Amino acid sequence: MQRGPHRRPASLTMIKSNSSTKLDGPIYSRAQLANVRRVVIKAGTSVVCNPDGRFSLSRLAAIVEQIAELQLMGKECILVTSGAVGCGRRQLRKQALLGTTTRQQLTAASSSEDVASASGVFYNSACASAGQLGLMSLYDTLFSQCDISASQFLVTSYDFTDESRRAHLEYSLEQIIEHGMVPIINENDAVSGNQGYTKENVFSDNDALASIVASQMGAEV
Repeated sequence: MQRGPHRRPASLTMIKSNSSTKLDGPIYSRAQLANVRRVVIKAGTSVVCNPDGRFSLSRLAAIVEQIAELQLMGKECILVTSGAVGCGRRQLRKQALLGTTTRQQLTAASSSEDVASASGVFYNSACASAGQLGLMSLYDTLFSQCDISASQFLVTSYDFTDESRRAHLEYSLEQIIEHGMVPIINENDAVSGNQGYTKENVFSDNDALASIVASQMGAEV
């Protein structure tokens, strides 16, 4: 997603058009992308975060700039993002170290990965809670630089399987989009635990979540 200072992203060059007419059927060629009205963008953990758990400012800034350009073209954008767990894991480790002595830090250094792995789902849920605030704060800062307001939606499978909750979610999303804002959607891992496909869960990760959102919200891409 990184760009040179004078090069226009190929994706934006391809999609640029004065038309925002909704397509009536499947997209069979790149030329048809110019006529899309609503787009869902999915940013995975490997895009949002660097290997050390820090946010990738260059990649996130590039994504936000491209969304801003799409908005200026009259497109409606929905962003599905990951990254809270990765960032939160680093935050929890930092906080744990701040509360220990030097000897305890040296002892724990070799076992920190094992502790995180053994804690499993519950540890990841805590990581999501620790990292979500920083993730949204960064998005808010980046979008504000492009004079765009963003809105946060944290969802679980029940928001799509329960008819009442799904209707409220769709209405809220439509209102945010109608007012020119960018909804940023993430799974509420702190509550759901992201336990994968189960009888109750309709998605196991944000890839599947992005697909469901695109279908529910009538996005062409």
